[in-house]
Amino acid sequence: MAGRVWRTARRGHISSRPASGPAKDFMPDYLISLTAPKPLAKFFKGERHFTGGRFLPTKVAEKYGLTEPVYEGIDQIREEEVGGEDV
Repeated sequence: MAGRVWRTARRGHISSRPASGPAKDFMPDYLISLTAPKPLAKFFKGERHFTGGRFLPTKVAEKYGLTEPVYEGIDQIREEEVGGEDV
């Protein structure tokens, strides 16, 4: 059986888990962050967290002071530390 997946998306600034509503108790097994881990990822308590894609041009990252994930070789995904504070 495939695990549940929680995808982070940039839809406004989200910095805390929902206090109420249908998503308040939702915690998937896997988290897939596109481009870079988002602030909400620090609340993730599932099994594995991945960052996928090399979508952020270096000039854009530099302009906004963003830290680009380091991918090994030509990999398009990397595994993040679950519960890491460096998001």
